[in-house]
Amino acid sequence: MYYLYKIDFKFDVERNRTVLGVKHRKSPTAVFVHNFNQIYKLVVMTFLPYTTILLCSVFLAVHLNRTASWRLQNSGTKKDDKTFTANAKELRVAKTVLSIATAFLVLGTLGALRLLCSIIWPEFRPLGTYDKTFRIVGRVGYLFSITNSSVNFAIYYTLGTQFRRTVNDMFRFKPTLQK
Repeated sequence: MYYLYKIDFKFDVERNRTVLGVKHRKSPTAVFVHNFNQIYKLVVMTFLPYTTILLCSVFLAVHLNRTASWRLQNSGTKKDDKTFTANAKELRVAKTVLSIATAFLVLGTLGALRLLCSIIWPEFRPLGTYDKTFRIVGRVGYLFSITNSSVNFAIYYTLGTQFRRTVNDMFRFKPTLQK
């Protein structure tokens, strides 16, 4: 964006003074650098991490579920056994990982779609026809990314018993028994 647009002085006839404004660079180098930067941000910085997180979290959840179900089938134990407790912990870890990955993917999708639309659709850029919509979507996407940071804490607090116990001890919410 900073290669394609530059800040420059403009003369304002109505005010009879020179003001600071934004100019569009039309050089082929500026357009190439801008397009390369946009594609890099879209592919390397956005879709590659999303794909990696999606594949790894699905693989981890499937692996943990298979391991837990295999252990339950082959152990022949009752619900009060240690094997059952270990399986329940593995299933809880799988649920936590999938919850965090889902929150990350859902809350980060708007920013990725905004970037994709600005590459495909030139009117959907800061100085394009739909610049106000571009800015509003950017602000909502920023709020989603802030929410993503908070949601991780809430998910860990809700699903992680050791994390919940540590937070409660740190902030003295509830006294817990030491084991």
